Amino acid sequence: MRRLLTPSKLHLLSRPSRVDPSGHHCCLSGDHQFPLNTFFLHRKSMADKGSGGSRLPLALPPASQGCSSGGSGSSAGGSGNPRPPRNLQGLLQMAITAGSQEPDPPPEPMSEERRQWLQEAMSAAFRGQREEVEQMKNCLRVLSQATPAMAGEAELATDQQEREGALELLADLCENMDNAADFCQLSGMHLLVGRYLEAGAAGLRWRAAQLIGTCSQNVAAIQEQVLGLGALRKLLRLLDRDSCDTVRVKALFAIS
Repeated sequence: MRRLLTPSKLHLLSRPSRVDPSGHHCCLSGDHQFPLNTFFLHRKSMADKGSGGSRLPLALPPASQGCSSGGSGSSAGGSGNPRPPRNLQGLLQMAITAGSQEPDPPPEPMSEERRQWLQEAMSAAFRGQREEVEQMKNCLRVLSQATPAMAGEAELATDQQEREGALELLADLCENMDNAADFCQLSGMHLLVGRYLEAGAAGLRWRAAQLIGTCSQNVAAIQEQVLGLGALRKLLRLLDRDSCDTVRVKALFAIS
């Protein structure tokens, strides 16, 4: 059996401790220092067995560990609150967990006023799309007309202005990718490549090149159609040989 500590030893353990230069906790007793981690209980040898005395180490947990473990145990046992997060990931997980516990609000029925507003907005959007398609068809009718052969200079100038206006309106409408796709479905690209890239008036040539570049930018299907129609060869010729600087700039825009 282990011996109980004598009052003198208990008095020794109750003395204040300090840390020696080696980093160990020592108990002070007069002028002597006894390291706590080398303090032993002595067992007297049994007379009948003749065994030598042995030393059993006295397990003394550090004061900080004992206090912290006791405090944490009491706090954990006393309150059922979860431990606070120690990092950003823990904070995010706690927020997700707290948010998932809240039930989703039931869907509110749409009011008659809101339903009517939504229907009008959708009707206006579809109506605007149909109107833009009609505008493109009107522009293509103007561009498809034959140039008057026996017309005077005034009539030719008016006819050119109408065609240039149609090309500019198409360029504005085809900024929308849906309108650009509709323009190609209406055979507008065939008309540009086959007729207006080689028109006599420079104003028609550069506007046609600009419209080709506007339609084909960021749309792979339209780019393939433009290449299939042989537009690249004509654009390179305009870039290399045309006498108008604006035509060359717009040709470069269409190629790029």
